[in-house]
Amino acid sequence: MNWTRMGAIALVIVGLTASPAPLNAEGKTSGEAASESGFSIEETWARVAPEMGKQLPMAVDDKTTWLTVRNDGPVLVSTFRRNLPKEEIVAAKDEMERSAIQNTCRGTQRGKELLDAGGVVRQVFYDQADQLAVTIDVDSKSCNQD
Repeated sequence: MNWTRMGAIALVIVGLTASPAPLNAEGKTSGEAASESGFSIEETWARVAPEMGKQLPMAVDDKTTWLTVRNDGPVLVSTFRRNLPKEEIVAAKDEMERSAIQNTCRGTQRGKELLDAGGVVRQVFYDQADQLAVTIDVDSKSCNQD
């Protein structure tokens, strides 16, 4: 599956729409000039989600469609449908989680900064019958696991 493509697209959009200055732990941009126009993580996701949503739905690979993206406070939630039985999706969860962590934490410096500022990237997967199969959350703690 082409998770690298999905992660790269998401982080490019995040980089284009988020504030150009780094965020600090309180979710505000660092630097004297930037602090006046800084955005919290909630505000950043609220700006990012609609921009990302303009590209959706989008085929990720031959079995996966990225359906929606929305913000829920500090959480950026993406939903996907996998054209597979639930059991197969559940069996692949560890691999999917490793890939999500790799793409989100190490894909760009901006992605890591957003997580360090309190952001969470959530991926929700539905099976071929549109039943919830797997949910994956990536946060700053996820990035430090190795």
